[in-house]
Amino acid sequence: MRVVLAALVTLVSMAGQPCRALVLEPRSASFYCKVDFSGGVSFNEISKRWDSAQFVPVDRFNLKLQFISTDIRKNIRGDYEAVANFRAKITKQESHMPSSWFPGECETNIAVKLDDPWFSCSSGPSHYNINLGLHRFLSAYMAGYVDGSENNDAMPSVSAGLCTQVD
Repeated sequence: MRVVLAALVTLVSMAGQPCRALVLEPRSASFYCKVDFSGGVSFNEISKRWDSAQFVPVDRFNLKLQFISTDIRKNIRGDYEAVANFRAKITKQESHMPSSWFPGECETNIAVKLDDPWFSCSSGPSHYNINLGLHRFLSAYMAGYVDGSENNDAMPSVSAGLCTQVD
């Protein structure tokens, strides 16, 4: 009965919207994600100032989504929407940054809209925004600079890239 009700609510909530396919299937999946662009700030030893910097985009990580359940919930406008609940786990593969910069994993429970599947995950100073519908991500390392150090032991950065489903 709950499945029938969930399907009915989904169809009713989508009736007034332009026709679009659900872009995330409610099932377990794995993704390989690769940084394509990266920049931030670094300390210039000559000028003794922090400057903008472009970094070599070599970071990679794996994203695993373990499917838990589907549900219907009300969004902030009070409309019903279909969501899938997952256990998301991000594991860094390689990095040109010191290992202490990025904790090895980011793991959290997430609820993702099936027709707009993006989510966030944070672990220490690292933060990820991932859109599985577009297969794009942004990641940020938010340490260094503000801690008062005048060296490149920690350089804040923002990176962007693509995720490819592997199963």
